[in-house]
Amino acid sequence: REMADNEPVIGATLYAIDSLLRNVDWAVEPYSEEPDDLEHAVFLESVMDDMSHSWSDFTSERLSYLVYGFAPHEIVWKKRMGWTRDPTTRSRYDDGRVGVRKLAIRAQESVDHWIFDEAGGLKGLVQRNPTSGQLVEIPIEKLILYRTRVEKNNPEGRSILRTSWIPYYFTKHIQQIEGIGIER
Repeated sequence: REMADNEPVIGATLYAIDSLLRNVDWAVEPYSEEPDDLEHAVFLESVMDDMSHSWSDFTSERLSYLVYGFAPHEIVWKKRMGWTRDPTTRSRYDDGRVGVRKLAIRAQESVDHWIFDEAGGLKGLVQRNPTSGQLVEIPIEKLILYRTRVEKNNPEGRSILRTSWIPYYFTKHIQQIEGIGIER
């Protein structure tokens, strides 16, 4: 995170990637021309357009996996009941179907630990609530997990910046030493 926030070339590159992908026109293509497949595609597009955040914002947040190596998003459901005061049912549609309220990022810094079954399969994560400090378990069925790579079933992947750490570290410290020398 330090490199993404403080190194100008890395920050600019990540911003360029984010800007490019935020502006992609996302479309749903039906599996076939069968009526059911066409209906499912229309429904999926309506779900993507009916969340409390835009698809562009979701795209930007999921790209945090590049810096951290992983980005867990909790799927928060809602019943589509039209325009209501209740955010758990508020929707552009009043068809009573179940839709997605949001694909909420769960901050990487808030992940306390991962839950695995006896065979090593991922069962979910435990998040430390940033405001209350309480531990909240989120099952894998409610998660979309982006990660840079799959190695040894590590749910946290590996930051794409990891291999740049040593050059960044030395450059930062040499700049500090140069600054002190110039100041003197």
